[in-house]
Parts: sequence; C-alpha cells; structure tokens
Amino acid sequence: MSQKELARRIRTAQSHLSEVEADSVPRVSGELLVRIASVLGTTTDYILLLTDNPRPQTSLREDELPPEVVALWRRIAALPPRVREQAIAYLEEQLQTFERLFVTERR
Repeated sequence: MSQKELARRIRTAQSHLSEVEADSVPRVSGELLVRIASVLGTTTDYILLLTDNPRPQTSLREDELPPEVVALWRRIAALPPRVREQAIAYLEEQLQTFERLFVTERR
C-alpha cells in the first residue's frame, strides 16, 4: 500500500504521515497509531516495536461468530488479494459512515 493510500485510509495528510514515518514528529497520538495499526492489520505494539509479532492476537474463534459474518468473510477471503484489499477498504468506509449516522454510543 502506498503512503498516499495509507494516509487517505487513516484520514490524515500524507505530509503528516511522512513526518511520522521519518520520526520527525515529537509525539504521535494514540488514535493515529490505532488507525494505522487497524488499516495495516497489525497491532500498535508491533508498530512501537514492543513485539516481534505483527499479527494481532484475537480471542474470537470462527464458531463464536455469527454465521453471516463467517460467510461474508469467506467470500472476501476468496477474492484476489488486490480486489480483497479494495473490498475491505470500501467496507471500512461504509461502516464508518454507518457508525457516524446511526450509532450514538461508541463501544
């Protein structure tokens, strides 16, 4: 993923992201780190070099998820990698819009 695309997906200026990557920003907000980790499919601990494991640990098992979520994920996982990435980006944007419009309480 390009720096430009990452900046777009985490809703920040590409110039700011460039400064973060170059370690030119004195402090990076936790919110920005969480957005970066989420988009990259990793953890803030990995970004901060607190772990060597880039994959987040999850306690959810497939049998704990609603069947419609499992079915949807299987459809997405079967897509070619580039198309899958685009589909996930699209779904993330749609979910953010949905949450802004319809979800009054944050988790």
